[in-house]
Amino acid sequence: MEGFTDLPVTLYSDGRLETGSEPVVEEYTLTLHVNDVPFTTFLCTKRDLNLLVVGYLLTEGAIVSANEIKMLSVNETRGAASVWLRDGPQAERSLIRPPKRPLDLNVVLDYMAEFRAHAECARTEHTLFPHGGGVHGAALCAQHELVLYHEDLGRHNAVDKVIGDAALRELDTSGMALLTSGRPSSALLQKAAACRAALVASSAVPTRQAVQIARKRGIALIGAVDGRKCVVYCS
Repeated sequence: MEGFTDLPVTLYSDGRLETGSEPVVEEYTLTLHVNDVPFTTFLCTKRDLNLLVVGYLLTEGAIVSANEIKMLSVNETRGAASVWLRDGPQAERSLIRPPKRPLDLNVVLDYMAEFRAHAECARTEHTLFPHGGGVHGAALCAQHELVLYHEDLGRHNAVDKVIGDAALRELDTSGMALLTSGRPSSALLQKAAACRAALVASSAVPTRQAVQIARKRGIALIGAVDGRKCVVYCS
């Protein structure tokens, strides 16, 4: 599968060594220029790169809407992306509307169950993770259903891709639930705040700084999700 390479390995099981092969994820480097000025370099998987760029610009506050992008081009061969923003005054970056009320915990656990099932359903959903692991998934959920799902080598990249996809589809992410397979960090909570998510949920445990940001921003933060159990760090 694209994005993975089969490598020869030695497998150990029940005291026996066997030779075989295992798929490993490939790292892809993408350098972003904005208005012909170097902006950042991503270490990511080589798919949905336009969504990654748009989501990153949104969550970093460089833009507040995908409509501010005049042109976006990605040269996969060179590992380069170029964005040109429209001229004129930019919208206020610092004001983020407060998120809506958090969702019911039973609904959150249902979301996480669907999230895990989605990541495991490679044949129907053509996802990356079941083909070798080593990648993270992120999803946006609303109205009792999973709206968007994306994967990447980095957990923050996966979140940027799902937010970028929502922006290009002109979806209102206010009040949505943001799910991640990775540890909720302070940077990830900042991204959730940027897209006005009401809730962040993960099977991993958040950092202290992430909990602080969640409380400051009024974002419900659910971690250590395991079946029908979870820990509420902020509601």
